[in-house]
This record gives sequence, structure tokens and C-alpha cells, in this order.
Amino acid sequence: LYRWGDAVATGNEVVRLCGGTESPTLLPLIAAALIAKGGILILMDRPQDALAAFDEVVSRFRSSDEPALLSAVETALSAMGTTLVAQCRFEEALAAQDEVMRRLATRDTRGDPEFAAAAFFDRGNTLLALNRREAASNAWEDVINRFEASEEPGVSYWVSSARLKIASVELSGGNYPESIETASRVLAQRGLEWPEHHSLAHLVRALALLEFSNSSACEQDVAEALTLLPSLGTLSGEILDALKRLCLNLGPERMLELITASPSRTLLLPLATSLERELGIESQVPREVEDVAKDIQRDFAKLRKATAMAQNS
Repeated sequence: LYRWGDAVATGNEVVRLCGGTESPTLLPLIAAALIAKGGILILMDRPQDALAAFDEVVSRFRSSDEPALLSAVETALSAMGTTLVAQCRFEEALAAQDEVMRRLATRDTRGDPEFAAAAFFDRGNTLLALNRREAASNAWEDVINRFEASEEPGVSYWVSSARLKIASVELSGGNYPESIETASRVLAQRGLEWPEHHSLAHLVRALALLEFSNSSACEQDVAEALTLLPSLGTLSGEILDALKRLCLNLGPERMLELITASPSRTLLLPLATSLERELGIESQVPREVEDVAKDIQRDFAKLRKATAMAQNS
């Protein structure tokens, strides 16, 4: 049983008892208590109260040059950005993230490169949400340029994530050769530490290859992705969207064959069922699978309509 209310009350008590202190020992504890309080308030679905807690950290300690407080302010600003993004308040989120960038630019980030890499990456996501695609790609390029040499797995994760985002933007922008090259660099990076990255990179490259009518190489990438998917447990929206696009671009019959022959046939049963319905094939599946398959068919209809509109514009 999670007693979030008690945890918030404890945080409030810490701040109350130590609120007037200027002790260098206690100030980081106050900042940490406020940040923890904000995190709990988010879990309680109280984002405005969480933002107030994060803002108190920033307002109170923004001018401090103590390393622990510098880090606390940057953590609070980053949390503010994440919370504002979740509320679709992208301009405000970007302002918080920009301040994080300015602060990171003035100090050595070698003590916590993973935080810095994640901050640069998140800023790219916010820029993309604002439809500032070039600026988003530049932000992700910053992640790569600044942190590519790091051997820390946590940092390498964000470098790989940034490359994958760039490949996806290149794909959606019609820059297919660039997308193929960038996706290939994701696949070449280190080992299979992040199978979700490799799965999506294969799918992105498959979509780009298909634009060159290279169906053989496309199908090879799809097969590689389908081999990796069962290790993920759950599938991201990006992976599901790419699979749906491939169903239309590669064709429902061929995509169904690839899924059926792969280790993902059980995981992708709703998608396979939707393809069977597209082909006029009736099969017995649980009701919940049938319901999801119908939703996927509606997604297919939307994708077809969007594609037709784009071709006619």
C-alpha cells in the first residue's frame, strides 16, 4: 500500500523544520525533500502542486554556486520540463529545458554525464512537439557530438536514442538515404544492449528501403525486428506505428507471412488478426484480440487517408 499523502506530509515537515536555515549541510536536504515531494505529487496526479514544489527549489537556490544545490536546481528544472510536457505546455517546458542547457554550459558535466545527455535529448523531443524539426535534430546532434565518446552505458543509451530520433525525422521528411545511414549507425553502435532501439532502427530502415523499391532488404530488416520484439515485453507506440505503416507499404499479405513465420506471432496476434480481416480471412480469436484488431483496422484507414492527402497536396 502506497501512502503518498504521508510521504508528502513528511516532506513538508522537513521543509518546515529546516526552512529558515542557511546551513550548507541542511540546504541540500531541503532541496532534495522538495524534489521528492514533487515526484510524489506527480504520482498522486497533482501536477500543479508538483510544479510548485519544483519551482520552490529553483526560486530558492537558483543563485547558489554550491555543487549539490546546482545539481538540485537542474534536477528541479528538468522535472518541471517533463511535467509541463505531459500537460502539453511545450513552450513553458522548453523555457525550463533551455535554462538547464544554459546552466550545464557553464560547468563541467563529467560528474553526471547521463543527466546532461538526457537533458539535451528531452529538449529535442520538446522542439519536435512544437514542430521545430530542424532545431530538434540539432538538439539530438548535440547529444551525439558531446557524448558519443563516453563508455558509460547510461550515456550511450541517450546517444543511441538521439540517433534513432534523427533517423525517424529524416524518414518522415523524405530524406531516405540519410535515414538509412543513421538507422544503420544505431544498429552498429555497441551490442544489443537496447533491443528496443535495434528493433525500431530495423523498422525505420525497412520503411526507408522500401521507398527505393528494395523490398528484399526491407523484408530482411522486418524479419530482424520481428526476431527482437519478444524480448521487449511491451511495444512502444513508435514500434507499433512503424509496423502499421509497413503493413500498408509492404502489403498486408506479405506482412502477415513475415509475422506468422517469426517469433513475434503470438505477441502480434492482434496485428496479424487485423491483417487477416483486411485479406478477408476469418479466424477464431479471443474477443479482446478481435477488439484490438478492429482498432488497428481503423488506424489503417486513417493512414491510407493521410497518405492519399499527402500525395494529392
